[in-house]
Amino acid sequence: MANLGVTAIIYSGGKVAFSGAKDFETIGKARRLLSRKFKETGMNIRLKGKLIVWNIVCTLDLGESLDIELIHDCYREKTEYFPEVFPGLICRVPASQF
Repeated sequence: MANLGVTAIIYSGGKVAFSGAKDFETIGKARRLLSRKFKETGMNIRLKGKLIVWNIVCTLDLGESLDIELIHDCYREKTEYFPEVFPGLICRVPASQF
């Protein structure tokens, strides 16, 4: 699936989460490929369940660098920043603001 840019997270309870796809066509290809991979291991499992979109990821290029540590210092209670684990600042926006 790496050539599709898709990662499949397979849970023992029978659920599969796909990430990295940019369109539904790619998810369909990844779904069929995973089904074939299951078959190669002797499991006759068809991925026929309904696909559900749980979240959407959008990107924005601000065109300039930001002082992430300063932003984190100013909004410590609303942000997470662990540069040794992940280089980005995570901002949690309360659902009530939408």
